[in-house]
Amino acid sequence: MRKLVVSLFVLALAVTVVPAEAATEISERLSGRILLQVQENGEAWYVHPGDMQRYYMGRPHDAFNLMQNLALGVSNTDFDSWNGQAPVRLAGWIVLLPHRDGRAYYVNPISLSLHYLGRPLDAWLLMRSQGLGITNSDLRFIAVAGTGSNIGGSINFREFSSTEFSNFLNTYSFANTFFASTRITITENESADARIRTIAASEGYVRQPIAEPPLVHFSDHHLQKNAYNAWQNLKLDAARAGFDLRLVSSYRSPEEQRNMFMERFIEYSKAVHGRIFTDEEIATGEADTALRVVMRTTAPPGYSRHQTGYAIDIAASGSASTNFGQSAAYQWLSANNFFEAKLHGFLPSYPLGADNLGPKPEPWEYVWVDRIHFTE
Repeated sequence: MRKLVVSLFVLALAVTVVPAEAATEISERLSGRILLQVQENGEAWYVHPGDMQRYYMGRPHDAFNLMQNLALGVSNTDFDSWNGQAPVRLAGWIVLLPHRDGRAYYVNPISLSLHYLGRPLDAWLLMRSQGLGITNSDLRFIAVAGTGSNIGGSINFREFSSTEFSNFLNTYSFANTFFASTRITITENESADARIRTIAASEGYVRQPIAEPPLVHFSDHHLQKNAYNAWQNLKLDAARAGFDLRLVSSYRSPEEQRNMFMERFIEYSKAVHGRIFTDEEIATGEADTALRVVMRTTAPPGYSRHQTGYAIDIAASGSASTNFGQSAAYQWLSANNFFEAKLHGFLPSYPLGADNLGPKPEPWEYVWVDRIHFTE
């Protein structure tokens, strides 16, 4: 009789058992889903799209607290523009309308339909009704997180020195990226371009891969999906800690990087040398000093981590990104070897103390990396 009851319970939920996959793969595939342990008592877990970890829903009150802690705030204007179907970048998220009595909605990760969560019991029943059955053996591939704002739980991260942070990123294999088959043109002169690349290498720059489309588009920015989700979650946790983080820069194509680099090179050449160096002068080394100065703040095209789609430049609200290293938000983010940044998968790109690794230290730039590669 007990077996029959369990079987009917599972059938009523219309569960689908998920096949085993690699830890990262299965977490990403089940991002935003409600999972039900079919081999236990139907315990429910929510896989948060921001960190790909599972959160126990427990009793109605637990589920409601989970909703409040992990919800992503949206404006009334944005919400109304969706017409009942959220944009794909919010698949599986819980969205909260702070200016509409704090109403919360669960975004179905498949249909993108919006489900009002209402009271604690309503929220719990609705989210369980969206459940997907999973076996214990498959569920173990998804890391467990706490149900509060501390998304890392008792996780231990590898400790890095300033130089090790940058070296780690230079050897990391970024998903959904590729290396161009030909070198990116800088000046239209092959000899001049070769000289610039030689100087870049001597300054510690390393060639970076380029993002494969599509990227998530939001506001005036583009990011890889995982980096976008992690940024949204980091911003939310920073707000809980009392800091308003602002995204200044995200994906930048090699062409955009070329324009930025050459504009700054020309501006510096005019200001300091009173003229613009010709391609021939660049090729023969006459512009080496000017190029090295510009490279202290700007990567040549092909060498910027922004072209991966995983890098972000951030700032504290009301301040420039170049001042981020002196802000209280930076102290919060960088404490304990950048523990708060690591919780969300971000590593500092060029931290203070890292020299001869490309530009001078940039405490405002961070790169998203799958946490499994630096978790102990």
